[in-house]
Amino acid sequence: MADKCILDPERECLGFQKAKDVEADLKALTGRLNEFQQAVTETNGRFGGRIGKLEAREEVREEQFKNLKERLESIAKDMSEFQREQKGSIAELRKEHKESMEELKKGNKDILETIAPLKHKAEEIDRLAEDVEELKGKSGKTWEDIKSKAIGWVVLLVLGIIAATLGLSNFT
Repeated sequence: MADKCILDPERECLGFQKAKDVEADLKALTGRLNEFQQAVTETNGRFGGRIGKLEAREEVREEQFKNLKERLESIAKDMSEFQREQKGSIAELRKEHKESMEELKKGNKDILETIAPLKHKAEEIDRLAEDVEELKGKSGKTWEDIKSKAIGWVVLLVLGIIAATLGLSNFT
């Protein structure tokens, strides 16, 4: 009798039938909702695991980035210090080069002052050598002149003796 309509007990109650249909649909929806909640829970668990892994990776990357940043800062500091030292070294080298050049100029000046008199003496020695060569040639020429004159006189004497001998024999 619970299935019968209150107004017309001979007929079935449509509201009750409808309530049974709704109850069945509600149970089906509750089952589907439970399945959906289970799927969401599993998905959330997977996502949570993935997010945990991503967060761990992110922490590692952040640590690596921090270390890299510290290294770059250290390198930049070292480069800055190196450049400062290089500037100082270059300035020192320029100063030493300037001093060396001044010493070299002074040394060259001293050498030139020392060589100048020697150069004149060398020129004088060259002139003396030329004079000696000339004198050697002249003494040879003089000796040749003396020899040719002596031979000329000897020949003249011999001819004079021959002429005198012939002249004396002609006079006799």
